[in-house]
Amino acid sequence: MMMMMKMMMMMMRLVLIGVAIAGMGCANGQSPGSVGTIQSTFPADALLNTIPFVLTHDAATGYLKEHNVVTAWARTQTAGFTSQLNCGARAFDFRPKVAANGSVILHHGGVDVDILARNVLSEVVAWASANQTDLVLVYVSHCDGDNCQNLSMRVFESVGIPYIASCDELANFTYGDALSLSALPSGGHVLGVFGCVDEAYDPSVECYAKVNGKVQVCYKPETGDAPFTKFWSYMNVTTAQKPPLDGTLSMLQAHWQSSTFSVEQGILHGSSLLLDESRSQVINRVTTALQQGWGSTINLLEVNHVCDGGEALRVALAQWFQRRLAHDTR
Repeated sequence: MMMMMKMMMMMMRLVLIGVAIAGMGCANGQSPGSVGTIQSTFPADALLNTIPFVLTHDAATGYLKEHNVVTAWARTQTAGFTSQLNCGARAFDFRPKVAANGSVILHHGGVDVDILARNVLSEVVAWASANQTDLVLVYVSHCDGDNCQNLSMRVFESVGIPYIASCDELANFTYGDALSLSALPSGGHVLGVFGCVDEAYDPSVECYAKVNGKVQVCYKPETGDAPFTKFWSYMNVTTAQKPPLDGTLSMLQAHWQSSTFSVEQGILHGSSLLLDESRSQVINRVTTALQQGWGSTINLLEVNHVCDGGEALRVALAQWFQRRLAHDTR
């Protein structure tokens, strides 16, 4: 048993550089809920980097088919983009890679997601055409391979999705501007953004922490205080930052980060990235906090396992934004 565990740990160390650390920078049958009934109330003159979106972390991992120790710590979503949208997502963390045959696929660090980027984006277009009041953002980052950026832009063009390739375009860029630029021929709104996001990455926000020589686990009542103290400290500091004046979008990473230590502890506890989220109920906790008035600035709220409460989070986030608008206009 110990030998098997050691072998598993060795395997994980080999892939962690490309998987867990690459994170820098609907399983529960959730229904679409009030799709398309909230964003339409957002003011067109508000800057895009003040508008809140639920963003799915490493969104393409929902298409991973293999189930093993590596994918357990690479998979951050349970289903594809259509399901993620129905579960509350309105923005995607989209990571292209140029495959050996020259096609553009997706990846999470060293783990390839063997699906054509074009097919995934076509799903988004189809969903947006059926839900025409909501804007969907596709944040492109971690582009991997020769000429990846240009090839990825061609993929966007091939499915008719407009995109922003220069951060200068975001200066004074409003929600109304985004709606106009993102309008699809078939109806609906999808906009690609290549880079131009302050990710506010903090690697110390982990589900597993060692305190005075003892391991603290985020989903165990007797030890969860230490990980969540770090989590909420990060969330409070980050949401207190004002939107960038140059129009750059900003991210708030409402999920656990990974390291060699946290993955090893997760394996010992029979867990995974998805189980860490669902066991600790991160999304539900953030939803409750928003309902209670927490938060100052939220643009791209990034989550793992969006189908574990993401639609309720989306509604709470939109209502939080509307309350802030009403307060600011008094």
